[in-house]
Order: sequence, then structure tokens, then C-alpha cells
Amino acid sequence: MEFSIKDSGIGMTAEQLENIFNPFVQADSSTTRRFGGTGLGLTISKRFAEALGGGIRVTSKAGEGSTFVVSIATGDLSDVRFIQPDEIDLSDAALEQGLVKKWVLPHAQVLVVDDGPENRELVKFLLQEAGIDVHEAENGREGLEKALHTAYDLILMDVQMPEMDGFTATGKIREAGLETPIIALTANAMKGFEEECITAGYTGYFSKPIDVDLFMEKMAEMLGGKQVAVPRETTVETKAQQEQQDGTAEQGSNTAENLPPIYPELLIDNARMASIAEKFIVRLREQHAAMMAAWEKRDFDQLSDLAHWLKGAGGTVGFKVFNDPAAKLEKAAKNKDGTTVPVLLKEIEALSRHLTIKGAKNEHKDDAGQLGTDNGEADEDTTFARIPTAPIRSRLATNERFHRTIGRFVVKLHEKLEEMEELCRDGEFDELAKLAHWLKGSAGTVGFDVFTEPARELERFAKEQQRQGAERVIQDIERLVNAVEAPETDTAMTP
Repeated sequence: MEFSIKDSGIGMTAEQLENIFNPFVQADSSTTRRFGGTGLGLTISKRFAEALGGGIRVTSKAGEGSTFVVSIATGDLSDVRFIQPDEIDLSDAALEQGLVKKWVLPHAQVLVVDDGPENRELVKFLLQEAGIDVHEAENGREGLEKALHTAYDLILMDVQMPEMDGFTATGKIREAGLETPIIALTANAMKGFEEECITAGYTGYFSKPIDVDLFMEKMAEMLGGKQVAVPRETTVETKAQQEQQDGTAEQGSNTAENLPPIYPELLIDNARMASIAEKFIVRLREQHAAMMAAWEKRDFDQLSDLAHWLKGAGGTVGFKVFNDPAAKLEKAAKNKDGTTVPVLLKEIEALSRHLTIKGAKNEHKDDAGQLGTDNGEADEDTTFARIPTAPIRSRLATNERFHRTIGRFVVKLHEKLEEMEELCRDGEFDELAKLAHWLKGSAGTVGFDVFTEPARELERFAKEQQRQGAERVIQDIERLVNAVEAPETDTAMTP
């Protein structure tokens, strides 16, 4: 990095330049008389610059002034984002006119492969807003199948996934002769990881939690695109951001019990962005139950996987408060540190009780119930989040052609709920897993997407024979079922 400092002063001759950096030396004796000084300033400055891997050079002409150039070594800049002049111009113009920047990308098909629904939904939201057609897969095996059957312009592939990990899936895609760019999504971007990714067949990698600005810049670089200025939407500024600006945010994790409500550290510009954070809060409730169950069984491998999920997913949706304790929990689980694990689990639980979406109490209550309280308190029902209790309608209900199908599903849904409760009570976990799998697919098919996440969680708990976790999810599903509203037609509810 170089800084040029130019003046229009008295300048120097070639002879004077030869000695200018020597200690206690100035251009000539008249300089000392006129301007003062000891002749050490340039010497010290040059040594500072050299200590920083650079130096100072100077050009000058007597009577016309001098130009000093200070250089400093920057180190590797391969991962450093540079702001271009046109970006600065756009930002200045946008601020003056009340506009915001938005990425616009050319039409392309992108496959997002990630077992974390929060990660997939955030990436999907960002890319769709920019005009991209996004397809999803929740594990490497599913991602491999889709990649082999569809010509994607780009694949975003998580590394650590069930069924088949990202390295294996990427390797098989390359073995099939596909040269589609594949970017790794990972929370383990340690030193040397990029080389490991390249060796496995990835084109590059992107760290989780996802930095929205850097992510979109990378997408624009790979797919082509530009930023445009658009009118600013009504924005909900998070309390966490305001506290950071005011310098009032509490530091340290040992005050978790006394924290005020914790808001996501991202701008929630519309209901969909808020929905992503809300879904994370709901999912965290079940994931923490799984953590506790894993700890009770001393299943450190599962506990490590769950901590890894939290480390990536929490920051991705803006709850970066979990990054540190989740990373520590993952490390403690891998080291089978039975002393540290329960302390970190308690800390995560305490933080989780304070998660809140600003405006949720008033603005989102009809859609998602109350997610938290403004004073940071939470009763048993509002720990982590409350499942929506407002009427839940199928997204297909606007088309009368689907009313009969939706109505039949609603009837069957009530029947299957009773069956779930019986199977869980009797310990029939294999059958319960099959029923959860049915719900996961069927509910979304008829437009009740709200069941997808709890059904997926129930299936996992059933397969792992975790009764406590399964019971909690079934309770959540029951609330949803009771809130479901069938289309108002005479024939809709006919079996």
C-alpha cells in the first residue's frame, strides 16, 4: 500500500536528497533556522515504514516542492475485498437520494446443497432477489442426483452433510465429467482448507456464517451482474446494531443470564428475511433438546455435529452471539471434555431464551406468535420461540381446484397426529419415523410448508429413538394442526 504526500515547498537538490534520511541531518542549516526540528523525523518515519515491510522514497526539485511516497507491506490480499470507485459513487448518490444498493444478476440456475434449512433459505432469498433460479438439496446424495440431471450454472455445496458429504459429492460430480463451478460452504475455513477444497474438486469456498455483501459480490463475480440503486424499503433496524453504534452492547458470555432481548445482527428488510430468523429460533429449540439428549447419552460425536450446525446457522441468520460458545462446544465435544460441555450447554440455553425479532410482538404476531419479550424474560411457553397459533392456510387455497385435495389432507392430518402420539408413547420409533417422513413430503405438496421443519426434526428424533425430543416436536405439530384452516367449501372436508 502506498501513500503519496506532495508539497509545493522549497524542494531539494539531488545532493540534499542523498542525506535527507540520515539522523540529525536536514537539507541545509537554513532549514533548521527557518522551520526548526532536529533532523530525526524522516529517519524515524523511514524506520517505521521499513519495520512494516516497506519504506520511504522521495523525488524533489529545488524551488518546486517534493513528493514523498510511503509504502507498507499488506500481506496476502487474495481474500480482501476492494471497493471500486464506481461503488463509492453509487453509495454517495444513494445516500443523497434515499436509495439503497441492490444486486441484479443475469438469469441463471444455481443449486444450493446444504443440510441446514436456514442456510438454504437465506441463500435462496438472496439469489432469487437478484433474479436467479434456485434449486435446493438437503444432502450430498440428493445434490449429486440433481447435478447429474440438470445443467446448473453454479453449485453451492456444503461440506459436512448427512447421507453423503460435500467432498464425496463433488468428487463424483467431477468423475462424471461435469465442469460446473462448485463453491464450498463451510464453517471450517481453517488454514489449508482452500487447498483441500481444490483437491476435492471444488472451485473455491465461502465461509459460514454468510456475509451477505461478500457473498453477493462473489456471486456477481462468478455469474456476472451489477449493483443498481433502488428506493429504500421500510427497514427494521435491529436493537443489536443500535447498541453497537451507541457502545452499550454488553460484552462477554458470562452475562448471558442477564442479557436483554437478543436481536439478529442483520437488517430485516421484509417479512421473508424476518421469517428466516424466526425459523431458526424454532429450529434451535429442537436442536438444543437434541444437544441435551446427546449429552445425557455422552454421545460426543452427535454433540459435536450439533454444535457445528449452530456455529454456522446462528451466524448466518444474524445471531452471531452463538458463534463463540458453539465453537467452544464443538471443540469440547471432540475432546470429550465432560467438565466444559455442561457449562456451554447452559450458556447456549440462556442465550436462546433471549432471542427476539424486533417488532415480532406487534408486527409478526399474526404470522408467528410472540417470539420473545421486550424485557428479556421468557416463560416456559416462550422459551426459544412459540409455534404460530394464527390460522394457517395452504398457499394453494387461492385456487379452488385444490380445495378438495386440501380438505382431505386436513382430515388425514388430524388422524395422523393421534397416530403419532400413540406410536411415540408405545416406543414404535420406526413407524413414527415413517409417519414423520410422510408429513414432511405431503404437507408441502398441498401447500402447508409450515410442517416441513418439525416433520424433519421428528423423523430424526424417531430414527435416533429420542423420546423426549420426539414428544416436544409432536406438541409443536399439534399446535400447528389445531391452527390449520381448511378451505371454506361444502365439499372440501368430505373424505
